[in-house]
Amino acid sequence: MNTTLASLIALQQIDKVIFEMRQKIERVPKAIAELDELLVESQEKAATLRASIDDQERTRRSKEAEIEKNTELMKKYQGQLLQVKTNKEYSALLAEINGLKSKNTLIEDDIIELMESIERAKKAVKQAQDELARNKARVEENTLKLREEQQAWQHELEQEEQTRAKQMEGIQSGVLR
Repeated sequence: MNTTLASLIALQQIDKVIFEMRQKIERVPKAIAELDELLVESQEKAATLRASIDDQERTRRSKEAEIEKNTELMKKYQGQLLQVKTNKEYSALLAEINGLKSKNTLIEDDIIELMESIERAKKAVKQAQDELARNKARVEENTLKLREEQQAWQHELEQEEQTRAKQMEGIQSGVLR
Protein backbone atom coordinates (compact mmCIF):
# COMPACT_ATOMS: atom_id res chain seq x y z
CA MET A 1 0.00 0.00 0.00
CA ASN A 2 2.88 2.32 0.80
CA THR A 3 4.40 1.93 -2.65
CA THR A 4 0.99 2.49 -4.24
CA LEU A 5 0.56 5.70 -2.28
CA ALA A 6 4.04 6.88 -3.26
CA SER A 7 3.26 6.03 -6.89
CA LEU A 8 0.01 8.01 -6.72
CA ILE A 9 1.81 11.01 -5.21
CA ALA A 10 4.42 10.85 -7.95
CA LEU A 11 1.63 10.61 -10.55
CA GLN A 12 -0.05 13.63 -9.02
CA GLN A 13 3.21 15.61 -9.27
CA ILE A 14 3.59 14.60 -12.92
CA ASP A 15 -0.02 15.62 -13.62
CA LYS A 16 0.63 18.97 -11.98
CA VAL A 17 3.69 19.55 -14.19
CA ILE A 18 1.71 18.51 -17.29
CA PHE A 19 -1.11 20.88 -16.35
CA GLU A 20 1.35 23.79 -15.91
CA MET A 21 3.05 23.00 -19.24
CA ARG A 22 -0.30 22.99 -21.04
CA GLN A 23 -1.18 26.33 -19.48
CA LYS A 24 2.11 27.84 -20.62
CA ILE A 25 1.60 26.49 -24.14
CA GLU A 26 -1.96 27.84 -24.27
CA ARG A 27 -0.82 31.35 -23.20
CA VAL A 28 1.58 31.71 -26.15
CA PRO A 29 -1.02 32.54 -28.85
CA LYS A 30 -2.58 35.18 -26.60
CA ALA A 31 0.82 36.73 -25.90
CA ILE A 32 1.59 36.79 -29.64
CA ALA A 33 -1.79 38.41 -30.31
CA GLU A 34 -1.02 41.11 -27.73
CA LEU A 35 2.31 41.78 -29.43
CA ASP A 36 0.57 42.00 -32.80
CA GLU A 37 -1.94 44.45 -31.29
CA LEU A 38 0.94 46.66 -30.16
CA LEU A 39 2.23 46.66 -33.71
CA VAL A 40 -1.20 47.50 -35.14
CA GLU A 41 -1.55 50.40 -32.68
CA SER A 42 1.81 51.78 -33.79
CA GLN A 43 0.80 51.45 -37.45
CA GLU A 44 -2.51 53.18 -36.82
CA LYS A 45 -0.80 56.02 -34.96
CA ALA A 46 1.58 56.62 -37.88
CA ALA A 47 -1.29 56.44 -40.38
CA THR A 48 -3.37 58.91 -38.36
CA LEU A 49 -0.48 61.35 -38.25
CA ARG A 50 0.09 61.02 -42.00
CA ALA A 51 -3.63 61.62 -42.62
CA SER A 52 -3.43 64.72 -40.44
CA ILE A 53 -0.56 66.04 -42.54
CA ASP A 54 -2.53 65.39 -45.72
CA ASP A 55 -5.54 67.29 -44.32
CA GLN A 56 -3.38 70.21 -43.30
CA GLU A 57 -1.69 70.26 -46.73
CA ARG A 58 -5.11 70.36 -48.43
CA THR A 59 -6.18 73.21 -46.16
CA ARG A 60 -2.98 75.09 -46.92
CA ARG A 61 -3.46 74.68 -50.67
CA SER A 62 -7.06 75.83 -50.34
CA LYS A 63 -5.97 78.95 -48.47
CA GLU A 64 -3.28 79.64 -51.05
CA ALA A 65 -5.92 79.38 -53.79
CA GLU A 66 -8.09 81.81 -51.83
CA ILE A 67 -5.19 84.28 -51.67
CA GLU A 68 -4.73 83.91 -55.45
CA LYS A 69 -8.42 84.59 -55.99
CA ASN A 70 -8.33 87.64 -53.72
CA THR A 71 -5.19 88.94 -55.44
CA GLU A 72 -6.85 88.64 -58.85
CA LEU A 73 -9.90 90.44 -57.49
CA MET A 74 -7.67 93.22 -56.10
CA LYS A 75 -6.04 93.62 -59.51
CA LYS A 76 -9.48 93.86 -61.09
CA TYR A 77 -10.57 96.50 -58.58
CA GLN A 78 -7.34 98.46 -59.07
CA GLY A 79 -7.99 98.48 -62.80
CA GLN A 80 -11.48 99.78 -62.12
CA LEU A 81 -10.09 102.59 -59.96
CA LEU A 82 -8.96 104.36 -63.09
CA GLN A 83 -12.42 104.13 -64.63
CA VAL A 84 -14.64 105.31 -61.73
CA LYS A 85 -16.32 108.70 -61.99
CA THR A 86 -17.25 109.53 -58.39
CA ASN A 87 -15.45 109.72 -55.09
CA LYS A 88 -18.03 107.36 -53.59
CA GLU A 89 -17.24 104.63 -56.14
CA TYR A 90 -13.51 105.26 -55.68
CA SER A 91 -13.81 104.99 -51.89
CA ALA A 92 -15.90 101.83 -52.22
CA LEU A 93 -13.29 100.19 -54.46
CA LEU A 94 -10.46 101.24 -52.11
CA ALA A 95 -12.40 99.78 -49.19
CA GLU A 96 -12.83 96.51 -51.12
CA ILE A 97 -9.14 96.43 -52.00
CA ASN A 98 -8.12 97.11 -48.38
CA GLY A 99 -10.58 94.48 -47.16
CA LEU A 100 -9.07 91.93 -49.51
CA LYS A 101 -5.56 92.90 -48.39
CA SER A 102 -6.61 92.38 -44.77
CA LYS A 103 -8.18 89.03 -45.64
CA ASN A 104 -5.01 87.96 -47.41
CA THR A 105 -2.91 88.96 -44.40
CA LEU A 106 -5.10 86.85 -42.11
CA ILE A 107 -5.02 83.93 -44.54
CA GLU A 108 -1.22 84.21 -44.82
CA ASP A 109 -1.00 84.05 -41.02
CA ASP A 110 -3.17 80.93 -41.12
CA ILE A 111 -0.91 79.44 -43.79
CA ILE A 112 2.17 80.12 -41.67
CA GLU A 113 0.51 78.43 -38.68
CA LEU A 114 -0.45 75.49 -40.89
CA MET A 115 3.09 75.18 -42.20
CA GLU A 116 4.46 75.15 -38.65
CA SER A 117 1.85 72.59 -37.67
CA ILE A 118 2.76 70.47 -40.69
CA GLU A 119 6.43 70.58 -39.70
CA ARG A 120 5.55 69.45 -36.16
CA ALA A 121 3.34 66.71 -37.57
CA LYS A 122 6.13 65.55 -39.90
CA LYS A 123 8.45 65.27 -36.92
CA ALA A 124 5.75 63.33 -35.06
CA VAL A 125 5.35 61.02 -38.07
CA LYS A 126 9.10 60.43 -38.13
CA GLN A 127 9.01 59.57 -34.42
CA ALA A 128 5.97 57.32 -34.95
CA GLN A 129 7.72 55.54 -37.82
CA ASP A 130 10.84 55.08 -35.70
CA GLU A 131 8.68 53.74 -32.88
CA LEU A 132 6.91 51.47 -35.35
CA ALA A 133 10.24 50.09 -36.58
CA ARG A 134 11.38 49.49 -32.98
CA ASN A 135 8.06 47.86 -32.09
CA LYS A 136 8.16 45.70 -35.21
CA ALA A 137 11.66 44.48 -34.37
CA ARG A 138 10.65 43.87 -30.75
CA VAL A 139 7.47 42.04 -31.78
CA GLU A 140 9.37 39.82 -34.21
CA GLU A 141 12.02 39.07 -31.60
CA ASN A 142 9.50 38.34 -28.85
CA THR A 143 7.29 36.29 -31.15
CA LEU A 144 10.26 34.17 -32.17
CA LYS A 145 11.25 33.76 -28.52
CA LEU A 146 7.69 32.77 -27.56
CA ARG A 147 7.47 30.23 -30.37
CA GLU A 148 10.82 28.72 -29.34
CA GLU A 149 9.64 28.53 -25.72
CA GLN A 150 6.39 26.97 -26.89
CA GLN A 151 8.30 24.29 -28.79
CA ALA A 152 10.51 23.62 -25.77
CA TRP A 153 7.46 23.38 -23.51
CA GLN A 154 5.76 21.09 -26.03
CA HIS A 155 8.80 18.82 -26.03
CA GLU A 156 8.91 18.88 -22.22
CA LEU A 157 5.18 18.13 -22.13
CA GLU A 158 5.67 15.09 -24.35
CA GLN A 159 8.44 13.84 -22.05
CA GLU A 160 6.25 14.34 -18.99
CA GLU A 161 3.39 12.49 -20.68
CA GLN A 162 5.75 9.58 -21.40
CA THR A 163 6.89 9.65 -17.77
CA ARG A 164 3.25 9.66 -16.69
CA ALA A 165 2.50 6.66 -18.91
CA LYS A 166 5.41 4.75 -17.34
CA GLN A 167 4.25 5.76 -13.86
CA MET A 168 0.74 4.53 -14.69
CA GLU A 169 2.11 1.11 -15.61
CA GLY A 170 3.45 0.72 -12.10
CA ILE A 171 0.07 1.39 -10.48
CA GLN A 172 -2.52 -1.32 -10.25
CA SER A 173 -5.47 -0.65 -12.54
CA GLY A 174 -8.03 -1.01 -9.76
CA VAL A 175 -6.49 1.80 -7.71
CA LEU A 176 -7.07 4.44 -10.39
CA ARG A 177 -10.78 3.80 -10.81
